[in-house]
Amino acid sequence: MWMLPLWLWILFPGCVAVTGPRMVTGPEGGSVSVTCSYNWGYEMNGKFWCRKRSSVRCSDGFIIRTSGSEAKVQKGRFSIQDNHSLRVFTATMKNLTETDAGTYHCGVVINSWSDPRHAVEVIVSPAPRTATSTSCSWSA
Repeated sequence: MWMLPLWLWILFPGCVAVTGPRMVTGPEGGSVSVTCSYNWGYEMNGKFWCRKRSSVRCSDGFIIRTSGSEAKVQKGRFSIQDNHSLRVFTATMKNLTETDAGTYHCGVVINSWSDPRHAVEVIVSPAPRTATSTSCSWSA
């Protein structure tokens, strides 16, 4: 009987292993940072940020990932950094565009099909409009 919980944990390790916000919002042209926490024991595993389109798995692969170290990894508009002692990692997206809106996953690299992950909805709000001033000149 004790084998059932063990098998469930092996088959579905991501159920509680990674947590974070359900939704983040950032302005168009701005940035968002998402901090996800993970369970003890995953400190030396790689961490990732990926985009989910239509399937269960991240269809485009990892947007960015660490190698398991705490060194900050930068790739274009994206960065990710792990903190082993706090068991959290932060993924940042800069220069947001409308097309960045959607579902992303923060997760821990275990194997190709059952990486523990947490879904985050990224909402991109329209850029604030800037007021333009007009000047009138009157001549007499």
